[in-house]
Amino acid sequence: MTSAAHRYLAQAMVKPHWLSARAFWYRRAAASDGATQFLSVDAESLSHLAAHRPAFNHAARVTKLAEQTRQEIKRASIPFAWIKLDGDVAAVRFRLDGRVFQNTNS
Repeated sequence: MTSAAHRYLAQAMVKPHWLSARAFWYRRAAASDGATQFLSVDAESLSHLAAHRPAFNHAARVTKLAEQTRQEIKRASIPFAWIKLDGDVAAVRFRLDGRVFQNTNS
């Protein structure tokens, strides 16, 4: 399988991390540039846009993380693969270099 085909198949697979009986988040790597996205899904929503949205503001999180770690971090290469969202998706927590970060989801 070519690397391009692998990127598209990886994007199509969803490994849900359940927040409740009706909501989950999953991680996706964009096929075009490999940028990591974390998406939140409300499985009972009738609107696709409301049901499927970024789990947090990725650009703001990368900016804040760069400030906190004093490292250059590019938006396309979010340096963590796992997050923990609280039940109402108001805060996001993740681990990087042995440290736990938690920020409000604004």
